Amino acid sequence: MPEPVGVICADGVSIDNLSAAIAAAHTLSIIRELIVIVSPRPVNRDPDAPITSYDAAESHRVHLLNAARMVGALRRAGYRTPVYLGLSVAEAGLTTTIPHHRHVDERRYDLHGDYPKLIGGQLKLAGRLEDAIAYLKRTKGPIHPMMCGPYTDLSAIMQVPDLYRRLGVLAGQGTFGLSKRTMFGNEAFNIAVARPAALAVRERYPSSMHLISSDETRHPQVSFSNALEMANWGICREIVDLYGVHQQQTGQPQLSIHDSHVIFMMNQLLRRGRKVPRLHTEAKVTNPASYYRMVGTYLS
Repeated sequence: MPEPVGVICADGVSIDNLSAAIAAAHTLSIIRELIVIVSPRPVNRDPDAPITSYDAAESHRVHLLNAARMVGALRRAGYRTPVYLGLSVAEAGLTTTIPHHRHVDERRYDLHGDYPKLIGGQLKLAGRLEDAIAYLKRTKGPIHPMMCGPYTDLSAIMQVPDLYRRLGVLAGQGTFGLSKRTMFGNEAFNIAVARPAALAVRERYPSSMHLISSDETRHPQVSFSNALEMANWGICREIVDLYGVHQQQTGQPQLSIHDSHVIFMMNQLLRRGRKVPRLHTEAKVTNPASYYRMVGTYLS
């Protein structure tokens, strides 16, 4: 029987997306072939620029930087998972819900110099979205998307008839309803930044979709107070260091590795006959780290 294929659609790239990709490589033994497609974000270094504006060249550079960080994080965790660049901001029609002055500077998160290594040829991407599609065409099994980012690249994959017929169970962060714990609004970020693509996937997806909202993924019961607490519970050192930088940059009071929940969902859906998980309420969590051990987040 053909082996299942996993496709992680990551946004570009929050720390929880790095953690989710490592978790998938670390725990999804049912999926023997895994790829990551990294989407961009609209970048404008002018903090006072309108939220709808972006610099195409700077957005592309940050897209490369974030994809390089994904490659580097996976390599340091011991995985050679192929990483592809998704559609550009213009090709995808991406927007943002976050004002430019509130966006983090991803250059400060490149703790291992992955971007200079990419430019210098020491790190390599597997290609662009068209290369990911060509790779998927060479595989044979069902394709299971894990949506940690916008739906733009999956929407493009669905335009390929041979791949559309093979799409299997989908697990995703962010529902089409409203959430009390979504940052910068009450609509899921992954849907709000590319609503036409998300709606097209919802209307045409040929198999089952299982989505979880920020009400659960950012629940205090599965959040950490700071990076030190993460370290004390044994979370992977690279993730801890990145969250330390993130908390300094943003002043965020709680830290949630929330896109890792998508991997927990996929594990449950594939192993338990597509039983829809209830996550923290089902897990009977005693502390955040016990939950993330169940999720399969990479631990040191």
